[in-house]
Amino acid sequence: MGHPMWLVAAGTAIDATTGWAVYHFLGPRHPRLVRIAFYSAAAYRTYLAIHNVRMMQQAQRLGSVSSLDDSITAEPVRPSRRGYVAT
Repeated sequence: MGHPMWLVAAGTAIDATTGWAVYHFLGPRHPRLVRIAFYSAAAYRTYLAIHNVRMMQQAQRLGSVSSLDDSITAEPVRPSRRGYVAT
């Protein structure tokens, strides 16, 4: 699994490059469009951060549940005409 630092560095590089390109190509002629682009990017980054925090919380909850499931031995299951039944 990768280190979070690389994810943050990649996001920062993408933001910096996109910001430069938007300002360079649109800035002088369309300042309102640049402002909309920057605020939209900030809103999207905020959404991603909230989404990622929620997914990490859900993964932690599932991880604690799966560690409990490891101590329980499941019965093997075999197919039958009426569906799957425990053997």
